[in-house]
Amino acid sequence: MAETILFWDFSGCPVPEGLPVNNAVSNIEYSIRVTGCRNLMMSRSFFVYCDAFKMCDVLGNIYFPFPMRHAGTKEERRKKVFVDFMGKAIGHRQPLNLVVIMEDISEHPEILHALEFCKGRKNINILLSQPRLDLISKELLSSVGALWLWNSLCLAECPLTAEDIEGKGEGHIKGEGRRRQRQRQRQRRRILGAQLRGV
Repeated sequence: MAETILFWDFSGCPVPEGLPVNNAVSNIEYSIRVTGCRNLMMSRSFFVYCDAFKMCDVLGNIYFPFPMRHAGTKEERRKKVFVDFMGKAIGHRQPLNLVVIMEDISEHPEILHALEFCKGRKNINILLSQPRLDLISKELLSSVGALWLWNSLCLAECPLTAEDIEGKGEGHIKGEGRRRQRQRQRQRRRILGAQLRGV
């Protein structure tokens, strides 16, 4: 079974106001598992990039068991994500899922280079989250295994489709059709059912 590793720029993609951090983490894990990535060992494969001092203020008394990579600026976070990402990708011969949650990657050529490197590796599957729809092209969507808007991923909603990117059809983000709404409602019911069962 493929290992799954997640890189989250927490400062660049913060949890939406009103959503508990632990709930967001559970929703992210659920969304990743829905795509078929089952082996997400959260404590060892979940890396969070942030200003660790500010993060402590955000968390308060909430237990957050995942490794925090202290990086106070956007440039520091970008460099650390790149180094850690390539460190996992290079030389890895077994199936591997790499999940990247960060700000606009078009501003970071080295991140685009890293994704392009992995695109040519049959054993590596990339899952990506971006903050806004206008940052995402059909080419980017086709180059990764799954792609979410950040606010959708942390709410355990569906990955984007080509229709979303084109801005037409039932999947259009600004006016979602009934089919996509029903799909999202089913996902939310499954999440609630799993939480009630303690899964």
